[in-house]
Amino acid sequence: MDGCGRIFHGLPARCAVNPELGYETEVRLLQSAAQKKKVMVIGSGPAGMEATQVLRERGHEVILVEKSDTLGGRLHDASMVSFKGLMRNYRDYMIRATQKTGATILLNTEATKELVDRYQPDAVFVATGSNYIKPPIPGIDGEHVHMLADVEHGRETVGGKVVVCGGGLSGLETAVDLARQGKDVTVIDMIPTEKFCANLFMFAYDALFMEVKKAGVKLQGGSRIVEFRENGVVVERNGQLETMTCDDVVIALGLKSENKLAKELLAADPMNTYVIGDADKVNNIRYATRTAYDAVLTMESRIL
Repeated sequence: MDGCGRIFHGLPARCAVNPELGYETEVRLLQSAAQKKKVMVIGSGPAGMEATQVLRERGHEVILVEKSDTLGGRLHDASMVSFKGLMRNYRDYMIRATQKTGATILLNTEATKELVDRYQPDAVFVATGSNYIKPPIPGIDGEHVHMLADVEHGRETVGGKVVVCGGGLSGLETAVDLARQGKDVTVIDMIPTEKFCANLFMFAYDALFMEVKKAGVKLQGGSRIVEFRENGVVVERNGQLETMTCDDVVIALGLKSENKLAKELLAADPMNTYVIGDADKVNNIRYATRTAYDAVLTMESRIL
């Protein structure tokens, strides 16, 4: 509902899956590119896959570089909870569509400036995405403290009583999923409870919190994490320290851009380096596909 839901606020419709929606009156990608280019796309999350598809549709040669053994990027994490079937459909669709483009796909390949120099592309699209935030809080490397993705993918298991640190969408979705498994789950954050997922579209917001209530997930805002201990989480709340006892803790404190390579490539060739998706700014799928699409237009407006 992020794109189409805009109409309820008097804004023009947009679409996460189709970045051309709402731009029909503009001159967009109606025919093949006049000048074919060799492009390297680094990263295969939603931004990297969208860029690859659009570039190939335009007739450009594309080398897609992915450090893992599969395409999809953070879409694998975003679609792991049991009730995200539509997200899994989108992930699988994007992977299939990208594989069918005819792009050269290099899996299990770490992108470096040396690799870029070896292929000598005319342009580079950096879609290296984002990494999970793991702040240096005492005890965060403890045995009972787990990163969100490790729990979602089943690489690590949690006990019957769980504290999820982070009142964003990922934290709340994981909390609901764990509660549906019969676990006692509390979500904490520094911000007030009423601000949890405050930017979510209203229908999605209401649906999510209905599931939070139905699953019995407890919410506690205004709680600053001070320390992780074997028996729980120490928080500062209303000026007082308190220990929230639990078996395990799940860290869901958001994402930060992975843009180290982007900065290096921009410094070397700013005119032909395009940073898209989370590598540019941590945001949603619509932002990822939109920045990828616009980057293709910008690249084609520049003469080699």
